[in-house]
Amino acid sequence: MKVKKIVLALASLSFVTPVLAATNIAVSKADQMFYISGATAQTPGLEKVLSEICATASGGSTFTTYTDGTATPVAKAFVCTATDGATFTNGGTGTAQLLGSWAVFKSEGGSGEAWKSIRQGLASKQLNHTNCDTTAKTCSVDTSASKVATLGFSDVQPMIFAAKAQLASLAAGRTTSDYAVSTTNAGQGFGVVVSNDLYTALQTNQNTTNAPTVTSGQMAKILTNAGGAAGAGMDVLFSGTAGKPTASSSNRLYIARRSTSSGTQLSAEIFFLNTPCAGKAGVGGELTSQLGSSTGTNLGAAYYVKQEASSNDVLEMAKSNTISKYVIGVVSLENAQPAGNSWKYVAIDNVHPGTDTYQKANVLNGTYPFAFDTYIARSINSNGISTAPSAVLPTLANEIINRLGNGANLATAYGMYSSGDSTNTVFNSGSTNTLMTGNTSHYSRGGNECSPLKKVW
Repeated sequence: MKVKKIVLALASLSFVTPVLAATNIAVSKADQMFYISGATAQTPGLEKVLSEICATASGGSTFTTYTDGTATPVAKAFVCTATDGATFTNGGTGTAQLLGSWAVFKSEGGSGEAWKSIRQGLASKQLNHTNCDTTAKTCSVDTSASKVATLGFSDVQPMIFAAKAQLASLAAGRTTSDYAVSTTNAGQGFGVVVSNDLYTALQTNQNTTNAPTVTSGQMAKILTNAGGAAGAGMDVLFSGTAGKPTASSSNRLYIARRSTSSGTQLSAEIFFLNTPCAGKAGVGGELTSQLGSSTGTNLGAAYYVKQEASSNDVLEMAKSNTISKYVIGVVSLENAQPAGNSWKYVAIDNVHPGTDTYQKANVLNGTYPFAFDTYIARSINSNGISTAPSAVLPTLANEIINRLGNGANLATAYGMYSSGDSTNTVFNSGSTNTLMTGNTSHYSRGGNECSPLKKVW
């Protein structure tokens, strides 16, 4: 894509009411408009490290985040505006170097979308860089010519998708040598969220003023509809009648699950259902989750399941009460629990992810095991697909990995942590390194989601 060599050029366009100032997000070099797809759980961390990269610009810079303006955006953009020729710390050398203004566009699909882009060259929904509003910080979504991402984030490795026959096939003429997969040196915790009404009902049932708990066994029954529609309703979560809602069409248990391409959904199935890990982790057999539909499936007065398009949709449903007041689902911990009577995280097997400011204390110390390393896939060439990766893409990808792997850079990131087996050089000085405390886990799965967490140091 060719764009004029200007910095955030403004074009005044007249419309029928309302009148808006349309902005063309322009970059200093044609290959500094990057497209990313995949896990929404990684977007806050991505935004954080991109803002840090931007802040290192010689001569100063401005970092701006754009969305599509909806409550649950399908795409975002992160724009670093700097003077032409401005350099960035660790921004590369020679021709493969970030110079001046650049922009990163991120589609908010599931982890499976990353593999569709990298392995098949399929386009994803991205913001239209020629139609943005600088005041509202919004852009329209490019539906006519969606862009093919050359970088992708995934909550789980491709082998997990492959084991479930959900890995996108390779395009003709493309092999696994045409792209690279590596850990980001960081991980993401996940949590069970419930609506406020379900939260308070569980507190009453468990006679506690603290966060109520659900067990792994209860979650397995809920996710699989074990025992049929009636058996997977409130009876699973409640012991006795204290606080237990009476089953009805408005009091049924609403399971807000994610699609089969979602890394969050796969993480939940690995953790609670042992699928596709049976025989690999030494724990039981595989269980099959209740699929539901994107419009919702009513399985009787006690049980309702719906595939939500994103974690944002799960949370919106948990606080809306539009179908049921009793909603339960799984999201990544980068979603900060809001104050007041909205959705809340519950403990799993009596362990909360962390009541610290950034809800990850027990993820870091290994007592809360619902966490997985994050992976990044990068196109090396365009064999079999239509889009060639930018020459600067390896520089950007490496800088994202280096910053995510630095514990200090995730100090204020909700639910995200630096991996205990990170190869980042900041960890080489031993356990007394201050970067290894507070934001770095001592535990890792060693590159295999089917393995339990093991202490690294």
